[in-house]
Amino acid sequence: MHEAVSNYARMVAEGQLANPAAAPGTRVLEVGSLDINGTVRQFFTARGVVDYVGIDKVPGRGVDVVGFAAHVLDRLPAQSVDVVLYVNTLEHDPEFWFTLQAIGGVLRRGGHLVVCAPGVTFGEHDKPDYWRCFMAAVPVLHGLAKCQVRDVRPDGSGFMSLGERQ
Repeated sequence: MHEAVSNYARMVAEGQLANPAAAPGTRVLEVGSLDINGTVRQFFTARGVVDYVGIDKVPGRGVDVVGFAAHVLDRLPAQSVDVVLYVNTLEHDPEFWFTLQAIGGVLRRGGHLVVCAPGVTFGEHDKPDYWRCFMAAVPVLHGLAKCQVRDVRPDGSGFMSLGERQ
């Protein structure tokens, strides 16, 4: 987990970027939750969030549900999630467009989507590694999840962004 991405997720949890802040009763879903080199879970659980679910394609630390997100999300009730974290994952998702559409289905209106992805200068890592995005892709990525971009910033090797479900 890159420090800039970790700090961005912390700001979302604390309400600095997304209002309201994460609190007890907030339902958080982390897509690509396997803890390889850090996690953002603690920023939400420290604020009292107990309904935190991590999805990843392989079992391990930080993973509550195993499976490809686009398929697993089909089993969640529509508009039942307050915050979806899709950080440091898009580049490893062979069909990220389906995942983002599924996220749009489970994210409640007014809920928040955090997308952090590497740009073209970020080297290949944790294979398979499929994609790189330009900053211009941010509205398209959030649009797939029916979200309006509320914040976007470069992180030195990609971008961090926050969207709100319309």
